[in-house]
Amino acid sequence: MNINEHAEELKKEEQQVLDILITKMDKVIKNLDQRMQSYVEEARNTDISINPDSYLAKVLAQQGLKDTHENRKNFLQARDELYHTRLLLHYKDVDGEGLDEIKVGLHSCSNNAENFVTSWKMPLCRHYILNNSSIEYESVVKDKHGIEHHTDYTLIVKNQVKLRFTRVVSVLNLVPGVFDDVLMNQIKGTGYFSDSFLEKMIQEFNPDEYDPNAAAKIISDEFLQELLERGSHSVVYVIDISFQLVYLCLSNVQSELHLSPCQSDPESSPGSELLIGREDVLHLLAGISCTEG
Repeated sequence: MNINEHAEELKKEEQQVLDILITKMDKVIKNLDQRMQSYVEEARNTDISINPDSYLAKVLAQQGLKDTHENRKNFLQARDELYHTRLLLHYKDVDGEGLDEIKVGLHSCSNNAENFVTSWKMPLCRHYILNNSSIEYESVVKDKHGIEHHTDYTLIVKNQVKLRFTRVVSVLNLVPGVFDDVLMNQIKGTGYFSDSFLEKMIQEFNPDEYDPNAAAKIISDEFLQELLERGSHSVVYVIDISFQLVYLCLSNVQSELHLSPCQSDPESSPGSELLIGREDVLHLLAGISCTEG
């Protein structure tokens, strides 16, 4: 099943994901605002003259206010830009395996170990953004003791999303391109798509029409069409050039046939020749004596 054929439903699904993300981020921004207000009140109510130790509390409150303000600024920036690609990855390491969804944007945004948006500059994201044909990726991370931790990732679903502020403009599924019932059941419950949407797709799925090799055909239809159009013009151009070459060859053969009875290096016909000499020689040819000159 080509999920891109259900463009409007796919767009609604992505809008629901975007709305949930914006709601979560708005709650975090509200909590940051409340924390900033508490820092301001703590710094305002601190009386250094009564308790010298309260000076440290005031400094910490001002530093907390500064850090919270910076965090809030980054959150607002990330909320306006959000993400342009959404990945569903299967991961496997020594602790186990599972599915993980990653929203890829220009900047990373997280709060209290909860990751909202991941920057495309991260190695994992950069690998799947810059290399559209890659499915597998191995992540190697060293801890502070120098021990390497390996995690194997496999790309399951990749959606390219175009957003305008808080509205989804368009969605295009790049991987896998063609879904079957096994894959749709696998991603059910992950939150990548709603269960109701997947159930509807599974009911409409026809195994007889499923072609595992159709993904590349679907993605490259427009590209192939353009190549065919260019190829047709090239064929016409080559045929035209070929006719011109044949015409030139025939003209060359015809000219050689016309010249074949003649000598290859014919001598000139007898007659007067151009004489170049001194003045007295020219006088002799004209019948004038040398003494008359």
